[in-house]
Amino acid sequence: MHRHAIIWFVLVDGAKTRILRCRSSDPDGIEVVLEEDSREAELRAHDLVTDRPGRSYESASPLRHAVGGPDPHEAAMERFEAGVADIIDRAASQDRFDGLVLVAPPRVLGRMRQALGARARERLILEEGKDLLGLPDAELKSRLSALVAP
Repeated sequence: MHRHAIIWFVLVDGAKTRILRCRSSDPDGIEVVLEEDSREAELRAHDLVTDRPGRSYESASPLRHAVGGPDPHEAAMERFEAGVADIIDRAASQDRFDGLVLVAPPRVLGRMRQALGARARERLILEEGKDLLGLPDAELKSRLSALVAP
């Protein structure tokens, strides 16, 4: 990576994201590119679904059981993460950054890695399996700049 490379820090937790950027020559000069929340992913599962689960009869008795489907909360989080990955992919295709640092809880990090396109993955320089979105700005910026400090 060249001396004045632009690094994007993407912090995501499934319902919120912050995208920050800095120049590699000035890791303390971090500025916000995007902050976004998913109202859908922050809702509880029962608020996302209006119907009761389907029912199935027991084959050996007249009992009925609920038939589980996919977790609507997980699905909402995955849609949000895919949207964030699309933003990153578009920015990579427009050469808006040279290096990418993903910061997310391990489970989200794995899904984000899979959702990223090839151009964004080529620019991935670091993955941090932690949730740092709740940190105060001053502490967050010092933690992020420490990640890319020479």
